[in-house]
Amino acid sequence: MISDFSLVLKVQIGSYRRSSIFGWVKKMKVNIIYESKYGNVKKAAEDLMEIVKDSGFEAHIYPLKDTKPGDIGPADFYVFGSPARIWSLNRKMKKAIKDIDFPKNVRFGLITTSEKDGSKIGDKIGKMLEKNGIDRGVKDLNLKVKSRKGPLEKGYKDRIEKFCSEIAA
Repeated sequence: MISDFSLVLKVQIGSYRRSSIFGWVKKMKVNIIYESKYGNVKKAAEDLMEIVKDSGFEAHIYPLKDTKPGDIGPADFYVFGSPARIWSLNRKMKKAIKDIDFPKNVRFGLITTSEKDGSKIGDKIGKMLEKNGIDRGVKDLNLKVKSRKGPLEKGYKDRIEKFCSEIAA
């Protein structure tokens, strides 16, 4: 399935790509930073990275358990992935957001997993990031799981593709 996000790459030289709409534009770099207890967010983050790379953009993935904030390089767009536990963000993610040195004029998106529709942690993360001068680039994506341990809802990959197309817009 080809998404709108996939239609950009025809010719690429260095960190620039040729777009039929915009001419030569800088290739977007996306950093995906996630925390996953049971593997649901990890799966979503890996699928997101694959879609981003298949679309001709640069993507890096950072699992918080193996990453220090200083290891996370600059990007044009940051995606944070976290399970919604008791409608709150876990400590590791809060600390990472406070400690990352974000470049100016970047945007962010959020992927959460929960057993219920919606998650209020997007508002909490948004406030933390907006203090650092980062703008919400896309609407939060909450993926439902059947139980804490998963699995992810049916059709979640289609929702991730739509999320990617919004990142590219």
